[in-house]
Parts: sequence; C-alpha cells; structure tokens
Amino acid sequence: MKNNTKMVKRFMNFYKLLNKFKKPAFSIGIILFIIILFNRFLLADVIYESDDYKHHAVRTASYYLAVKQKALPVRWGPNLNQGYGYPSFNHMYHAPYISGAFLHAVGFSIQESLNFTVLLSLLLGAVGCYFFVKSYFKTKPLSELWSILLSLFFILNPYTLLNVYWRGAAGELIFYALVPFFLLFVKKLLIKTNYFYVLLTSIASSLLIISHLPSMLLLAPVAITF
Repeated sequence: MKNNTKMVKRFMNFYKLLNKFKKPAFSIGIILFIIILFNRFLLADVIYESDDYKHHAVRTASYYLAVKQKALPVRWGPNLNQGYGYPSFNHMYHAPYISGAFLHAVGFSIQESLNFTVLLSLLLGAVGCYFFVKSYFKTKPLSELWSILLSLFFILNPYTLLNVYWRGAAGELIFYALVPFFLLFVKKLLIKTNYFYVLLTSIASSLLIISHLPSMLLLAPVAITF
C-alpha cells in the first residue's frame, strides 16, 4: 500500500512538473534523454553481434567508397564479393547507407556511423511520434504527458527493441521512425489543402521508399485507411 502511495505521489510530481514546463522543447528533452540512456551502448565504437549489423557495416563502407568514386547513383558495391564488386544497391534500400556514408565522411568510423544511424532513427521516431500524438490532444499538460508516454512506448516497444538489440534491421528502424511524420503530414493535408504539406508528404513518402520498400507495401493499406 505504501509503495502504491509513493508511486502515485511520484506520478503527481511528474505531472506538476509538466504543468510548469509546457513548451515542447522540455518534453522532447525528456524523451531524448531517456532514449539515449536506454540505448547508450550505441555510442561505442564497436559492431555488436546481431543478424545484420556486420552486413550493414560492410555495405556502409562500400557505399561510402562508391560515393567517393563518384559512382552516382550508387548501384555497384566496389569492394563487395571479395573485392570483385557486386550490384547490391540495385535492389537494396539506400537510407541507412546514405546516413552511414555521410557520418563516415565527416569523421566517424564505420562502426560509429552505423550505431549513430540506429540511434538517430530512434530519436527521430520518438520526436515524430511526440508531435503526431500531440496533434490529437488540445488540453495541456495532458497533451504533454500522453505525448511523452506514447512516444516512449513507440520506441521502447518489443518490436523495436528486437530490431535494435538482435535483428539489427537499420532500414526498418529508419522506416519506422519516419511513419509518424508521414501520418502527421497526411493528417495536416487532409485538414487543409496546402502545397507545403503536399511537399512534406511527398518527401516523407520518398524517404519511406528508400528506407525499406517491403515495409512500405505494408504501410500502404494502413495509410489509405488512415
């Protein structure tokens, strides 16, 4: 009984704290801090054991080399297939490798570039979910509370954790992170026809396609229903 009382008091204190800080920056700061805290292992310069992380690291290095050689658009992995090269990127999603190659170009190692790509996808997804949830709540600080809780659930749910901690599905993680933005832009567009939201929806759709096309096929009926 005492433990339940303490939990209620802590919850109310947190609720009062949100009431004082109604600006989105404070709520987003809390979300980002918690996600980084839970996934701080991604800040290390190592490749973790998983289904795909090692493959992503090799492809990221090959993608970077192709860009460096100005072989654009990237189709051929010049150092794949034991150095003979392989046309992996003809049928491979590009988003995680574009991100990884860019991070490597600015000075991070291949391992760090891959890990940061995964971490940034988690942070991006949480921020997108925050704004998407908040668009449905008008009462403050209730909107802040639900936006924070559902954003954390969106990122810390079992499916996402499986992708991060074992499958290493970087493309799916980026896709998953972009879905809230896509739905938010569609919602805005349905409320008011505006060329700006048309542009944002088009950009979001394009990024989803180059992130993980099979997931886009699954999202399509959901988006139509939405």
